[in-house]
Amino acid sequence: MSVRVCLYGTGQASAHHVEVLRAVAPEVAISVASRDRAKADAFRAAHALAGAFGSYDDAMAAPTDVAVIATPPSTHADLVGRLLPTGAHLLVEKPAFGDLGELQRLWPDLVAARDRVMIGENQHFAPQAATLRDTLRRESFGRPILIQVNRMIHSPLRTWRADPVEMPWGALHEAGVHWIRRLLHLTETFADDADTDVLHVDALSPATRTTETPGDETMVVLAQHASGALSQLTHSWGIAHRTGFFDLSKVVCENGAIYFDARGRIGIVFAGRRGRPSGVLAPVRKDRNGYEAMWRSFLGSARQGTLPELTLEESFRDFAYLDAAYRSQRSGRREVPVRVGD
Repeated sequence: MSVRVCLYGTGQASAHHVEVLRAVAPEVAISVASRDRAKADAFRAAHALAGAFGSYDDAMAAPTDVAVIATPPSTHADLVGRLLPTGAHLLVEKPAFGDLGELQRLWPDLVAARDRVMIGENQHFAPQAATLRDTLRRESFGRPILIQVNRMIHSPLRTWRADPVEMPWGALHEAGVHWIRRLLHLTETFADDADTDVLHVDALSPATRTTETPGDETMVVLAQHASGALSQLTHSWGIAHRTGFFDLSKVVCENGAIYFDARGRIGIVFAGRRGRPSGVLAPVRKDRNGYEAMWRSFLGSARQGTLPELTLEESFRDFAYLDAAYRSQRSGRREVPVRVGD
């Protein structure tokens, strides 16, 4: 029997999910739900979907195997709370919640339904993420020194992202969550205990701005790790002058290093203490952002009744790091992330 997927929301995120689902699982029956009947019908017609619902209540009453929450983040906590009792598998678009408090309040219910809930963090499934970790595990790089992820663009504001009510925190909350996952994916490679590896964070934002982004436009986050590593995340929606090769992210260890473009376009490996490259990570040609792999993984877990690959604990750690960064930015002090389940 075909899997029934219902998309909550009629924006760009839902349109992209339709495109990806058609590529990886064309047999899936897709419907859409909106609080506006006309928008739901228009989206259904534009994408040739199986059904449309003019209210979330109507959608929740209909048989659904997978519900995708692709509405603005301010609505996510309410929809998660209402959808959990339906028994559907939930894919929650990132950022998953408006703040850490929402995640903490829902945590007991999420854990109880952990076999059918996953945050839709596509970068976790990006080919580069697996390549980097496999390389770090295969090579004898020794102890970590510096792990740095850079993601800098000049992003025009569209739709709800220009609304301070819908986007009260800023660019790190809306888009930086992708690269928090990439950073922690790397730092946790060296961690004895991922839940306690981030000891503290310091976050700063510059006063100069080039866009009207609500909240932070640019942020640099430094973290000390129990593994001994120092990590740095640089994220910006306001930098137009850049060149990919000189914006390389890096993992530097005592006996080697990897320099890489965070979007998967290039990677250079240095093995040993000599300063000569020992290998190249080939550019990612297909599914660079991991959406197809994410959907294959989540549909597989839904069909087989297994736990989703991206765990709730990993998503909690991402959000706890984000929360600590914003607390540090506001307080001007070093902050400690909340531990999983606290």
